[in-house]
Amino acid sequence: MYNGEYVSAVIPAAGVGARMKTKEKKQYIVVNGKEILEWTLRHLAAEKVIDEFIVVVGAAEKCEVEHKVKRWMPSEKISVIAGGQTRYASVKAGLAVCSTMSTYVFIHDGVRPFVQGVWLTEMLHMLVIEALDGIAVGQQMVNTVKRANRDAMIIEHVDRSELWMIETPQLFRTADICNAYRQSETSLGKITDDTQLMTALGKRIKLLPHEGRNDKITTLAELTLAEAFLK
Repeated sequence: MYNGEYVSAVIPAAGVGARMKTKEKKQYIVVNGKEILEWTLRHLAAEKVIDEFIVVVGAAEKCEVEHKVKRWMPSEKISVIAGGQTRYASVKAGLAVCSTMSTYVFIHDGVRPFVQGVWLTEMLHMLVIEALDGIAVGQQMVNTVKRANRDAMIIEHVDRSELWMIETPQLFRTADICNAYRQSETSLGKITDDTQLMTALGKRIKLLPHEGRNDKITTLAELTLAEAFLK
């Protein structure tokens, strides 16, 4: 709960992990005694503001993950549902089963285990106090950026001063993001990020910079980082 309002969290975790090139899907790889998905859920739950967790997984893993989450976090309200072929389809499926009491919803990648619970409270506070339509954590670009063609030949220099790397968690009012997903079915092309849906409708989305790690574990190099930092 946040100020008496119900808070949901949708965690897409249906990816196949093609870039990882491991036998086990990335979200189920064990790092220092816990699966990556378990690390993510525990860190999201640490601040005690989320009332329900909706974990979206591949259809073949649904029953197994249901048993796992009951063992990992028996006191939390966690639903496990089957997702779709894309992240977009999986998030949409998760939003569709949010409680009718839900006022706010976080959307967070299941393979971002470094999420800090304190971010959640700060995001909720900002959304309400600043009358925003959404908030996403991210980091400003610090490296020099170039635009290149398909042959990797530089075309132009890009001013990085207004460029950010967008991450999750992202926070929205539940009714707003559900409406954005309904409208997006015919109005937008490929969806890679939930703020994309909202800004297309003219919504005000703010970025929250953060310190520390928030890597998405998709490669073996990132898995090595997880093993060093997840304790």
